[in-house]
Amino acid sequence: QQASVSAPSFYQHTTAPLPHWYRPVLVYGAFEFMAWMNRNMLTWAGFRAHSLGCLEYFTFNVHGCWGSKGVQQDCMGADGRPLAPVVLLHGVGCGLMPYFKLLITLASAGVPVIAVEYKHVGQRWCGHEVPSL
Repeated sequence: QQASVSAPSFYQHTTAPLPHWYRPVLVYGAFEFMAWMNRNMLTWAGFRAHSLGCLEYFTFNVHGCWGSKGVQQDCMGADGRPLAPVVLLHGVGCGLMPYFKLLITLASAGVPVIAVEYKHVGQRWCGHEVPSL
């Protein structure tokens, strides 16, 4: 008997259709409302909102630290090295809302923070093409 050899299928999962389902419009409305509330709470806490195309992100204590003359004195750690920003990339669900307390705690400690809001991951309405492989 001779064994049959088939071609390996390492990346077959990338060509298979992704199962999905649409939700009622009220669900998307609720997530948009939560994102609006999150945006307001972060800006009231001192974060700056930015958008770059379809990407939204919030920063705290970042733009004042780095410039053409190097790192400013108030952005140095206790050991004399510049503070690297903490970059937060949220998981699937409600966007940055579950991480609000963490973001406020980091900001109150003076840590530079960059928090990215992915609409398509946060179950929000997307009018743009979602990044893919």
